[in-house]
Amino acid sequence: MNIIQVQTITPSIKKGIITVGINAFGKGMTAEEIEQHVLPMDALYIAYEKEIVGFASAKINEHDIYLAGSAVHKECQRKHIYDHFVARRIELVLQMQKSMMTLRTQNPVVDYGVQRCLDGMVRVGAIAGYTFRREHKEGVYGRSLTDTIPMCRKSEINEAYEKLNYQRGDAYFLEFTILH
Repeated sequence: MNIIQVQTITPSIKKGIITVGINAFGKGMTAEEIEQHVLPMDALYIAYEKEIVGFASAKINEHDIYLAGSAVHKECQRKHIYDHFVARRIELVLQMQKSMMTLRTQNPVVDYGVQRCLDGMVRVGAIAGYTFRREHKEGVYGRSLTDTIPMCRKSEINEAYEKLNYQRGDAYFLEFTILH
């Protein structure tokens, strides 16, 4: 499996991203919503084997990097592809000399994945540490974006996400400040 940063979005890349998004989100998102949420972005990463199996995008703002759309094909989940996407976007934060990255999500696996990646970077000395804030936002999405509610390996994170009203479209706004 390869992960690359894409400079030009060809029709086949766009089609691959939409296919992966529909597979990962099920009936939770339409092709148009996937396209609007992911494209256009300042940075787009794709994972591929014979075809695209995952994507992640980021928007560079004045004070932060916003981790926008991301999905991995169901057959390729649990292969650490999302971890690679998180690491690439953290590298972007550091490269752009920013300290903050933000995102919004209904998915505890996303929350856990970002924290786990940052923890690993602290362990190897790549960053000094980080602070974290999770803010409950009611009705952000207007509905649940996935067919099923995912769970991660950390019970404290799962407990936080159990407080969301998925049918209303609640989500968390996450803010990570990297300590250099």
